Amino acid sequence: MRSYRIVEVLVCMLLGAVICLADDPPGDLAIQEAIKDLQAKKTLADKKEDRNKIEMAIAALEKVLGKPSAAPAEPLTGAGDAHPYLTPELLKSKLNGKAAFDAKTGELTVTYDFRNADQMKDFDMGRGSRLKMANGILFVGGSERYNHVVPFKTLRVTADVTVNNGPLGYYLGTTQDLQLYIHDNWSIEMWLDGTSASKKPLPLIQRGKSLHVVLVVEDNRIGIQAGAVILGGTITDKQRGGQVVLQGGHNDGAQFRNLIIKGTPDPDWVKRFFFAP
Repeated sequence: MRSYRIVEVLVCMLLGAVICLADDPPGDLAIQEAIKDLQAKKTLADKKEDRNKIEMAIAALEKVLGKPSAAPAEPLTGAGDAHPYLTPELLKSKLNGKAAFDAKTGELTVTYDFRNADQMKDFDMGRGSRLKMANGILFVGGSERYNHVVPFKTLRVTADVTVNNGPLGYYLGTTQDLQLYIHDNWSIEMWLDGTSASKKPLPLIQRGKSLHVVLVVEDNRIGIQAGAVILGGTITDKQRGGQVVLQGGHNDGAQFRNLIIKGTPDPDWVKRFFFAP
């Protein structure tokens, strides 16, 4: 109870005492925006204990607001009967990245260190693309697009991404039109179906440097993190999973390191890819 009160006091200090004492519409809007940001951070949090702490902060804000916000669902974790068991031998025979399957959660994890050209057999590189890989770095040229073979229903992608020279365009996304877009003014943007849905500026100190990028798709929420910028939203129209897409923007391309793709694969695809005669 004491920790809960501490969170509430901090919220008051950050957002202004007036919103804790009066029903002020601008204050309500500020709280709603803070809740939205926290929900995005909860979506991107990898550990359950971190998600629980963020949920406490959301609950404190909701108490100040006087009404609950729409709570995001927890990530899908049940494997269900639709996922056949994928043995290490079967994974190794079909995927070229380092692959592991968790039978309890139904989650497939594939890791790429980009130190072996055979790893790129897991990607459709597109016509005209030329493989460029050295010292653990995958170079994706401007306007190039690499689609990963696995379609996921829910997923979490992490990678270290460096934009070559000036940024502009898409760099990481899914085939269901969820994209990380970086503008030439270093605005980090989340695009849905070719339209900017949310954006924030990248801090000056991080511009032109390697960015740790995270992209998450859950049943009900999506989130993107690039460096210090975190963006999130609620899924209302269609699922945003699918195949992971690496892109080099419109200009001089990008460098990718330490790519990890983890999520629940499409069960029909699993049966066709791993078990079809």
